[in-house]
Amino acid sequence: GEFGEDNVAAAAYLQHTSRLVDPLTLNAGVRGDFDPRFGAAVSPRAALAYAPWQDATVKGIYSQAFRAPSAYERGYSDPNSDVANPDLEAETVRSLEASFEQRFGYHRIFFGAFRSWWSDMVVIDTLDQDEIDANIAAGKLTAGTPEAYQYRNLSRIDNWGLNAAYDGALLKNTLQYGFTLTSAYTRQESTGSDPVLPTVGPQVFGNARVSYSLGEKLPTLATALQYQGRRLADQYYEGEFSKRPVVAPAWNLKATVSGDVPGVETLEYRVGANYSFAKYSPYTIGANVYGSDGPAELAPVSRLTLFAGVHYHFEP
Repeated sequence: GEFGEDNVAAAAYLQHTSRLVDPLTLNAGVRGDFDPRFGAAVSPRAALAYAPWQDATVKGIYSQAFRAPSAYERGYSDPNSDVANPDLEAETVRSLEASFEQRFGYHRIFFGAFRSWWSDMVVIDTLDQDEIDANIAAGKLTAGTPEAYQYRNLSRIDNWGLNAAYDGALLKNTLQYGFTLTSAYTRQESTGSDPVLPTVGPQVFGNARVSYSLGEKLPTLATALQYQGRRLADQYYEGEFSKRPVVAPAWNLKATVSGDVPGVETLEYRVGANYSFAKYSPYTIGANVYGSDGPAELAPVSRLTLFAGVHYHFEP
């Protein structure tokens, strides 16, 4: 599948910020791209921010973007299994977001809602027998090839959800804390099939964190707890397992101690540990990776990691 090509791409971006009236601000921009791999693309973006009262912001955002297909997706070929697709189009995404943020002293509260649409997602597709025969006749596949694949623009993703955050500080800013939480409804749809829950990614995730400074010459203690909801394994739909593999909700705990090295003003240290309560990741491994009426074997995760580091500030 070896190949090579040279491309010259160009892009231009224009942005304008305007205070329409005293509490209302508009930030608008547009980016134009030209790429010989897929043609031209125009990506607009606009954000409207309104301050209804002191330290409060209501914001609405619209944005659009794209991802060009990679050289591998466009050009990889194997006469025994894979057909290149140099005509792949770019993936595109359109997104809407609304949020409210209120600050009071050292504290901040945030709520948001979002919706995104991904189109022309690149996925690897299995060719049917007529397509295999046509590619054999064109010299792209070896005669007698039983199964072959090609990257195509076949998939759509519809995603909407809510997110929330709170952070603050107490005790003269020595105690800092916060949390974030995101809940999303996501469905992936391929041509000719019903919408399904995507694999690997969680629908609910978030974290909580807290730190406390013991004093100017004493260390700072910090810990963070991360959560990911249940996830479908990567071969959930493709594998013929005796039971479809699903990874249970995962918790991950991280703790650190940091501060100045005694006697050296410009040298800081940090030591800590990371512990995963989950045992497995949402990726299938082993001889039964695609399933043959047996159970799925999932890739293990690193349960415990210890780390230590130093940070030196060079004097000007």
